[in-house]
Amino acid sequence: KHFSELNRIYWAHTPASTTIIKHMKQQTVDNPSKEFCKLFVVKDKDECRLAKDYNEWIANYKEFDNYTRLNMLMLLSSAFETFLRTVVSLAIESKPGAVLGCPDSIDGVFLLKKDANYGMINHKNYLFFDVIDKVCRGEWQNRVDAYEKYFGIAPPNLKNNIQKLDELRKTRNEIGHYFGRNKNQYETPILIAPKDVHRISHDNLIKYFNTVYTVVKSIDKHLHEEYI
Repeated sequence: KHFSELNRIYWAHTPASTTIIKHMKQQTVDNPSKEFCKLFVVKDKDECRLAKDYNEWIANYKEFDNYTRLNMLMLLSSAFETFLRTVVSLAIESKPGAVLGCPDSIDGVFLLKKDANYGMINHKNYLFFDVIDKVCRGEWQNRVDAYEKYFGIAPPNLKNNIQKLDELRKTRNEIGHYFGRNKNQYETPILIAPKDVHRISHDNLIKYFNTVYTVVKSIDKHLHEEYI
């Protein structure tokens, strides 16, 4: 549902963006003598904030589009990480013997019936924080190794996308912690000049959407059918 929500939101913006660019270009050609700010529907008091001509506006608007895609990427990653933590915790709680390499040896439902606090992640005696973190945090090669340790062979769609998922993780961190800039560039305080923001095209963002969807479906099928 979160994935579908992000998909709907992005596809509400994308055609609007391409349409307004085409419209404003045509308006500029058709009305060369008209003050550029008068082509927009905006309060008079805010006209001073607008670009003076089409070239300035389109440069700024393309930057806005890029920031929009970066933020969509961060939301996509967050939705994915939320799913992953949820499904991994459910799988481990369902078959806690997986921690010991014998998943069918202990019935999680039996433990839940015995103790209502079993599986309550906010309870002080929750057992699986470390296990979940090994699958849900850090570099993706390490995560997949942990996944296979607890759940057997990882789905091919997960193993085949390790590099792409790590790109997603790194980019998300740069957006969240370094204003969409390269981490290494902003770790030296003496270099105070602003750096160029990370670029992501529409096509590459769609590839990330497809990667996440493919991986999530594979993990969900595996853990749902064999563990949860």
